[in-house]
Amino acid sequence: MVTKLKEKPKLTPRALAMAVASAKTALQVWDREEDRELVMEYVRWVWENYKDELKDEPVFQELVRRGALPP
Repeated sequence: MVTKLKEKPKLTPRALAMAVASAKTALQVWDREEDRELVMEYVRWVWENYKDELKDEPVFQELVRRGALPP
């Protein structure tokens, strides 16, 4: 289950880069379910809490397209 932040800090450029890198890693290990789930746990959390800031990132759009993240 993803924990939604009550008060979320601003997504800094470094945090954005980390989120994008994690999403890219999820795509790279997509065929290895165990590895994918480890990465996706963080990616889902980031998406749930920062969807507005991440919705235009191509890698997140791809994860939504694959059904890994809700639209």
